[in-house]
Amino acid sequence: MKRIALIGLESSGKSVFLTSFYKNLEDKIRKNEKIGGKSGLERIVKLNEDNIPFISLFAKRAKPVPFDVDENSDSLHRNRWARKTFKPQYISFELFTKTGNISGKIPQIPLVNTSLNWCKSRKYTIYDFPGERLRDTLIYKFEDYLSWSKYMFEEIFSGKAYSGYRELSGSYVELFQDKNLSKERILSEYKKLLYNTYLNGRGGIITPSSFLLSTDGERKTGKKSNIDGVGTVCGLDENTEFAPIPPDLMAVNQNLFIEFSSNYDEYRKRFVLPNFNIIETADEMVILIDILDVYCGGYPKYKATTEMLENIFPVCKSSSWNPWRIKKVLFVATKTDRIPEATRDNVLPLLKSLTTSFVNKLSNYNPPKIEYRTCSACNSTFPADNNNLNNVKGYRMVDGKLKACQYEGGFMLPKDWPRNESSDWGKPLVAFLPYFPNGKPPRFFEFDDIAKHMLF
Repeated sequence: MKRIALIGLESSGKSVFLTSFYKNLEDKIRKNEKIGGKSGLERIVKLNEDNIPFISLFAKRAKPVPFDVDENSDSLHRNRWARKTFKPQYISFELFTKTGNISGKIPQIPLVNTSLNWCKSRKYTIYDFPGERLRDTLIYKFEDYLSWSKYMFEEIFSGKAYSGYRELSGSYVELFQDKNLSKERILSEYKKLLYNTYLNGRGGIITPSSFLLSTDGERKTGKKSNIDGVGTVCGLDENTEFAPIPPDLMAVNQNLFIEFSSNYDEYRKRFVLPNFNIIETADEMVILIDILDVYCGGYPKYKATTEMLENIFPVCKSSSWNPWRIKKVLFVATKTDRIPEATRDNVLPLLKSLTTSFVNKLSNYNPPKIEYRTCSACNSTFPADNNNLNNVKGYRMVDGKLKACQYEGGFMLPKDWPRNESSDWGKPLVAFLPYFPNGKPPRFFEFDDIAKHMLF
């Protein structure tokens, strides 16, 4: 069985991608069309949990839930985007390929003709991983609280490892000049720092991820309007929270260190490791990146994206004790139908620019095969007249009805990313709704090329 981890930051389009991919796969098999340049695919069959290796091995609390492709497809048909991923999900299926047939009479039953198709099959499991959970990679990387906390102060907050954090974290670091800080004050100030990080587009280092998405996977705890941190959680729950503290405070306040260390261990053992064990069972990884979202966020969003990719490096690295580490990575720029055709040639170079540092790190080990592709899993736009870069057209709900609308003030993707934070680029663009006729799968631009690299 081939196991594929589908990952990306929040709102990169994972649920839509997976829904559209499966529905298009079903449709093309039904129509007996080529898929990924291959013909003869006879049928596709969903697999239940009993027929999926590894799924039954997960503990109950860590077990991914089935991906509801039909419910998400219904949402798209109602011109609503697919449901956000709150918990790790999976979809498993078996593809049957006809390899030949035997025709003739059955000897034991004269005068009865038969035609038997000889088939071979291959099984697939695709995991849909919540984007927020990628922010726990540092906790996955560091086995103990002391190592993680030191790294946060010496590398993250100092600005050595990631750009822009020295400025954002200055007030939090200075806080510890007071050795008599209460636990409540530390947690409150750390949450303010996480909000500031989120609001300034440097969202790669928001850890623990339970600050953004609660561990029960049902509610978002981070709200832009609530910058005082009330209602958010930095741990498994409000009773097991933790935050990084400098080493000298650990020595002065050993009780606080022991409490935070215990909470960190519990969070890592009960939540982080089970989540990342799902990725560790994968053979391949598909990483979705919304190029337009990066463009709109400007240089800070660009840096946050590159840093997030560097953060997931430990999950991909091969090791002798775990033969299931990633052997192929497919980077996909999603939602490219929203980019004017005249400037789409810049998408792949920008995708490669975003991922260069990450790929270079992988090349120092047992490097996986790297591929780059573009796609739009469900169109929400239609071509502007004369390919006019000053217009982006799409579908929106107006007075309760779906209508074609035009966004004026268009854009052109740069040929190369700006090199500093003062670069004048990036702008907000209107969010459109999915649109396609009932009874048909979503229109998946570049489906055949994506299917070729995911399936064969």
